[in-house]
Amino acid sequence: MASYPAKYIWMNGEFVEWPDARIHVTTAAVLTGANVFEGLRAYADPDGRQVYVFRQKEHLARLWQSMKVMRMTPPFTRESLAAACTEIVAQNRFHEDVQVRPTVYFGEGGVFAFTPDKISTGAFVTCTPKRCTLDDEKGLACCVSAWRRIGDNVMPPRVKAGANYHQSRLVNVQAAVDGYDG
Repeated sequence: MASYPAKYIWMNGEFVEWPDARIHVTTAAVLTGANVFEGLRAYADPDGRQVYVFRQKEHLARLWQSMKVMRMTPPFTRESLAAACTEIVAQNRFHEDVQVRPTVYFGEGGVFAFTPDKISTGAFVTCTPKRCTLDDEKGLACCVSAWRRIGDNVMPPRVKAGANYHQSRLVNVQAAVDGYDG
């Protein structure tokens, strides 16, 4: 049986168990990486009784800006997505540092549906443990990648779109294969 980093995911307005959170393979999110996201850190207090989401308002403002550039219709209000980001931590009963990742995606509308009026949008929020793994004594083994950042007039990197992050995946794979810390 598979092991999951959390019990629940918030998906389109409700909490669903991790293995039940699914998106159809023909959505634009799957076929073309048409989604935007934010990665919010949430930190536990020293005794682990409370976890606080860091700079949630600023992250959600950037998510809304990314949706605007991508011409996505927000599927939920900013307030309801903010509540989901807070509630997902409590729902999963985390008492440690976590990463909260709200994602808005283009859904169904046909394989060649591109304009916002012809395609649906959906949203989900995941929450996974994320400890700092930096060893203050040892440091990190790093490199300068041969991969170059994409240009703003090609695929704007200021938009946190899933498709844009394939480039950073290539950088991380190169570093790991070459023996650097990942």
